[in-house]
Formats: sequence, structure tokens, C-alpha cells
Amino acid sequence: MDKNLNTYRSEKVVRHYADYDDLQKPEQTILNLLKSKLSNMKMLDIGVGGGRTTTYFAPLVKEYTGIDYSEKMIEVCNNKFTKHYSNTKFIKADVRDLNCFCENEFDFVLFSFNGIDCISFEERNIAFTQIKRVLKNDGLFCFSSHNTNAIADLLKIKIHLNIFYSIKRIFDILKIKRINKGLLEKKEIKDWIIINDGDHDFNTQYCYINPLYQIKILKETGYQNIMSFSFQDGKQMSMENEIMKNKSKWVYYLCS
Repeated sequence: MDKNLNTYRSEKVVRHYADYDDLQKPEQTILNLLKSKLSNMKMLDIGVGGGRTTTYFAPLVKEYTGIDYSEKMIEVCNNKFTKHYSNTKFIKADVRDLNCFCENEFDFVLFSFNGIDCISFEERNIAFTQIKRVLKNDGLFCFSSHNTNAIADLLKIKIHLNIFYSIKRIFDILKIKRINKGLLEKKEIKDWIIINDGDHDFNTQYCYINPLYQIKILKETGYQNIMSFSFQDGKQMSMENEIMKNKSKWVYYLCS
């Protein structure tokens, strides 16, 4: 899925993320949960993009390191933040190889905006192992991921007051079906799937994963105390049945 890297190097996409500065509801929930502890934490922000989360976390943590595999994104962050926050640094690095960092180096690792979904499923497990290596024994890891339970909504025609928007939506759905060659029409999508959902003018592919299967992988990799949060309202999902039925397009996970 190296095609994704080219997308995140493009001027149009870099500008998009450079101007994006809102926290998502689950991120706000998690920020509130950790707020009293952040001042003593050394934080790694993976897939930092244009620094959307930097604005909120950098002023609160002891040390802040942002990384991205797109050098263009790192340039944006250096220009935006290094003059304002003395505790920040930004490095071009790839989650699949974090050897530039020591073992047990960070108290808190954040990988937001479904960055983990931009690499292959096999590389995803490598990433989880790499993150676990640089995370302290009592450290926390938070990330988000696309939800297979939300795939059906990709193919729904939603009526909009703007007729041109509605027409565009119909053509987009037809293109999504064509590009994915029937994958989305299957009655049951298993534990995970790699698809093109139309993001960034159909120039990306993402891994969608069943939340319960994602939790299983985390446990097998050695993560504990796993919590999941709905993208729609930012609330924690405490029951397995609730997680299984949740149709949020993204799910956030927090674990140690």
C-alpha cells in the first residue's frame, strides 16, 4: 500500500491536513481521561500529519515527539510549532521501523486518524510490535481504525437537498463498487478487508477491521486493559455486544 505514501506527499493533501485542527470526540474523551497525568508524560504522536493533535497535546505533556512518513507533513509541523513549543520535535519516521527510538522510551503513544489503516494487514502487526517496544511497561497506547461494521454505509444513497451533491454521491458509490471489484457486495465481510473507499479522490486504500477482532490482535500482541470508544459520540463501549453492533465509521482504542 505504498500508493498511500504518495497521496500523503501530495500538495493538495498536505494543505488539507495543515488546515485541519479539530479534535474528534473520542480524542477529547481520552484527553480528558489523561489530562491529570500528561504533565509527566513523554509522548510520541505517530502519523502527526499537519499537527492536528499537536495543538492539544504538546502544551500539556513533558516532551512531545511527532513523526510521519511523509516528509512534507514534517515540514508543515516544523514551520507551525517548533517556534512556539520548546518541548516539541518532529522527525520523519515510519511506524513499521521505530529503531530511531529506544526501548521503553515513551509514556504515551498516539496514532490517530486511522493512520494504522494505511499499511497492509501484515505490516499492521509489525507496527503494533514496534509501538509496544518503545512504550514503557506502564505506558498507554491510543489509536483509531476503520470499522467493518460501517462498510454498508459506503454503499447507501443519502438524499441531500443539494441535487448536485446527491448525483455526485451516486457516481461515487458506483465507482467504489467498481474499484473494489465486488468485495463490498458480499453478505459477510470477515475480520478485515483492504478497500478503496473513495478518500482523497480515490487515491488511497485502507484496512477496515472488525473491532472485536482488533481487540483480539491487541491481546495477542501483549496489550492489556483495552478500551474502545465510538467515533459518533466519543463514549466508551463497555460491553462486547455493544462493540459488536457499533456502526461508527471509526473506533478508537486505548490500551496499556
